[in-house]
Amino acid sequence: MGQTVHHFCTGKSTSPIKALACRVHHIYNNGGTADTLLCDYWDDNNEEFVSITSSDIRAVVRSTVAYLKLDTKGIDPSLVGTHSLRSGGAMALKLSGHDDTTIMKYGRWSSLTFTMYIHTQIAHIAKDVALAMSNPIPFLNIAAIKTT
Repeated sequence: MGQTVHHFCTGKSTSPIKALACRVHHIYNNGGTADTLLCDYWDDNNEEFVSITSSDIRAVVRSTVAYLKLDTKGIDPSLVGTHSLRSGGAMALKLSGHDDTTIMKYGRWSSLTFTMYIHTQIAHIAKDVALAMSNPIPFLNIAAIKTT
């Protein structure tokens, strides 16, 4: 069902390892068991742990887009969903200099499809591309050579 991805403690307050430890501690201190998923939450009405669904995540992402008034920037909340988080993760990894293999592993991409989601208009990715393209590179097109 799942996939194992290794993380290491950064020593910062935002460390994913510290966050994971806090989450596990919270679950066990509130009646959770080894079967309780990390993404489960306590439902006070039913007095049980309940799993977060993709619909729940989509609703929160869309309401966040609306709350931030991103529609004024051309982002239609109805077109935003859970895929936006996955492509955003790929973008964050690319911008921080990670190679395609790492992005594929962490994003569970089975192909280079994620490159369609990388926003090439971002200046950081396109940095120096025009300059590199303007450098003359001598070459000989051997396909145009006719044999006699």
